Amino acid sequence: GLQLNRVDLSLPVFAGTRLRITATPSGGDGLVHVGEVFAPHDLRAVVVGGDLAKITVGDADPTTRGINRLAANSIGLFGSATGAPDTVSAITGGLGSLEVGGNITGATIGVSGPIDKATIGGSVIGVNTFDGIAATSIGTLSIGGTVEGGSTFGSGQITTTVGAIRQLRVGGIVGGAADLSGRISSASRIESARVIGSILGGGGISSGSLDAGTIQNLLIRGGIVGGSND
Repeated sequence: GLQLNRVDLSLPVFAGTRLRITATPSGGDGLVHVGEVFAPHDLRAVVVGGDLAKITVGDADPTTRGINRLAANSIGLFGSATGAPDTVSAITGGLGSLEVGGNITGATIGVSGPIDKATIGGSVIGVNTFDGIAATSIGTLSIGGTVEGGSTFGSGQITTTVGAIRQLRVGGIVGGAADLSGRISSASRIESARVIGSILGGGGISSGSLDAGTIQNLLIRGGIVGGSND
């Protein structure tokens, strides 16, 4: 696929922009991979027809949405090889909709406000410390694959730091070799959780876990298997 190292939307005129990045197939895979999107303003949408390494978006007001819609085929698949300095995204304010067709791999999506809806077609694969998704609260969270921990402390996590996860559907949760890897956790509560497969503990302490102050409705269709440190 094609590669675009950086999209810089620093100028005030770009506030409220809808950005769509696509490629016209000419013998390749028709994808365009983006290293970084930078916008110190609130945006309406960013849609990437390929992999996105990182995005920095949102103005100084944390009470407004930093971006209404963020969509990509995958996030973090190529690491920093596409030109980004790292794979740590920062969204100041809320995020309306997160849509990832495939995997989130070794990338961090940090949102200082709530996420209304997050849909991940593939898996959240932990590689780095505390990578995954973090927000104050999440409305609806759907993951077609698994949340997988890795060999690095805290890798592969989805967390809410203040509020609830209202609805959760995930294929499975798999702990890694490191402590606190492969986890979905809420600082408040999870109102409804559906695990289509199993929750599997790993080699690390508290790896492979579903944690909340209260889980009001829980269905696990597979099983719960403890790891070597559980």
